[in-house]
Amino acid sequence: MTKINTGGQVYPSDCVYVNGVVIPAHTLATDGMTKREVAAIAAMQGILAGAGALPSAYTARAAVEYADAIIDALGAGK
Repeated sequence: MTKINTGGQVYPSDCVYVNGVVIPAHTLATDGMTKREVAAIAAMQGILAGAGALPSAYTARAAVEYADAIIDALGAGK
C-alpha cells in the first residue's frame, strides 16, 4: 500500500490544551486537518461553484485529485 502524502498539518503545534492541561500533540490521534484535506475542500468548492449537478462521488474524487496535484506541485519546488 502506498503512503499518501498529506502535506502535513495545516496548523501544527507542539502541544494542545485540554481542560487547562498541556498535552504533547504527538500523543493525540490527530492534530487538526491536513493540507491535503484543506486543498480538497477548496477544490470541491470551486468545482461545485462552476458546475451544474454532478454526482457527489465524482466531485469528491476530482477534488482529491486536485488536492494531490497541489501537494505534488508544492513538493516539486523543494
